[in-house]
Amino acid sequence: MDDYDRVKAGAEPQYSVLAQAGSTRPQVGAALVKAFGNEAEIFIESSNDDQLRPFRIAMATMTSLIGLVAVAHLVSTSVIGARARTRRTGMLRALGMTRLNLVTETLGRAATVTAAAALVGLPLGWLANRALGDMPTSELGAGPGISVGPSVAQTLVIAAAAIVIGLVTSIASTLPALRRPSATIMRQPA
Repeated sequence: MDDYDRVKAGAEPQYSVLAQAGSTRPQVGAALVKAFGNEAEIFIESSNDDQLRPFRIAMATMTSLIGLVAVAHLVSTSVIGARARTRRTGMLRALGMTRLNLVTETLGRAATVTAAAALVGLPLGWLANRALGDMPTSELGAGPGISVGPSVAQTLVIAAAAIVIGLVTSIASTLPALRRPSATIMRQPA
């Protein structure tokens, strides 16, 4: 409330809060009186999901577009990395590595990189999504918790999908180098 008083002196602050599902009106009222004091006026209204639907659709659309861009970046990074390793693949084949050895090595490298990225990026992204999603609603007085974001289970599914996409694109982009003779690959400029 101190922040609100500094912005608009003399104004009575008003807040909208969202109650946890299953909460009763007396429980919500008691919690608000405890938080804001007995002099607070509390009006409890029923929530209407129809009012939040446009906001949730917009947030879900934005989140989906960001996800598509992330997948495109993941695929392009894997393809660029495999193309950069094409000459190295030719040299390893010339030294006697089999195609199976090269595929296994590629899968190991891709699994390590994507797992490390998932372990670091997904928790940070999940927390950032929650924090950034709650900012606009908190500033409007609607409170946190309205924004759309994946649950922990959905986040784990996203992590698994990202790892599979990384592995598949790494192998798919390495296969052309495995099909060509190593002498042809070695003649290509670096």
